[in-house]
Amino acid sequence: MIAIDLSDQSYTGEEEFEDAVSVAASFVQQSFREENPVAVATNVDIHRGLSATRSMNELSRVERLDRTHVTELFRLVRDREPTASIVVLVTGSRPRTDRLRRAATLLGIDTRVILIRVDPNHPLAVDTVSNVTAIQLPSLDDLPRAVRRSNA
Repeated sequence: MIAIDLSDQSYTGEEEFEDAVSVAASFVQQSFREENPVAVATNVDIHRGLSATRSMNELSRVERLDRTHVTELFRLVRDREPTASIVVLVTGSRPRTDRLRRAATLLGIDTRVILIRVDPNHPLAVDTVSNVTAIQLPSLDDLPRAVRRSNA
């Protein structure tokens, strides 16, 4: 499951949001390359069983939303995909990592959660506690290194 936070309050600007969408798209492409089934979630819907092209088209159409919060995305994933084994959630720099970790508990201990905060103002950081890995990603160029560090 690849989840992209559309909450306007999660991002400092359009560029940060566009980087987050690019990160989500990178995970979608990798899933298809590895022939893993993937669903794409936003704060309002989950798209399952799409082809690689349709998944990328869905991501190209996403826009930030005023009246939503990243916690709603966690709840949507929990309620509509309760058996998801891995959830990659991509958001902006505004949600605090401790609050994202707390929200990740909604998914349960059996779900591996990878939280990616796109934050161009801070260095790359990767921290794993229990089933949740938090990645602070300064730029899209740092994504391969961040993923390698999260798998170590």
